[in-house]
Amino acid sequence: MIVTDQPAALPKFDPAVDYYALLQVHPRAHAEVIKRAYRAILGVLGAHPDLGGMHDHAVRLNEAYAVLSHPAARRAYDAARRRQTLRTRLIKRAPGDRALRARIVRCPRCGAKNRLPADTDLAYAVCGKCRGVLGVER
Repeated sequence: MIVTDQPAALPKFDPAVDYYALLQVHPRAHAEVIKRAYRAILGVLGAHPDLGGMHDHAVRLNEAYAVLSHPAARRAYDAARRRQTLRTRLIKRAPGDRALRARIVRCPRCGAKNRLPADTDLAYAVCGKCRGVLGVER
């Protein structure tokens, strides 16, 4: 038996792929829940290629289980997913984005302020409070 001081290599993962959704478990699921879900999907639901499943799907399931069952790899995967989510939020809020160009319109019916994109047609916009049409003046 050979014992080395070097840690085992972490499984490689793609943070763009949602392994939790692939295994149909909650991101805070316990390791035993992940293991049972993996075995159920491969065995009972027939995702294994020997049971008629597709090879590519089984490979993705194996990759997801390898990452989520290894505590250090799971922590690294979760951190990478958080970074990616934060990055996409920052990209969506880039200067000049349509979501930032908004206007405030008061509802003629209840007087509530409504924040709408600048290019919204008021004839079809409704108030978030009373559901009255914003384009109709009384």
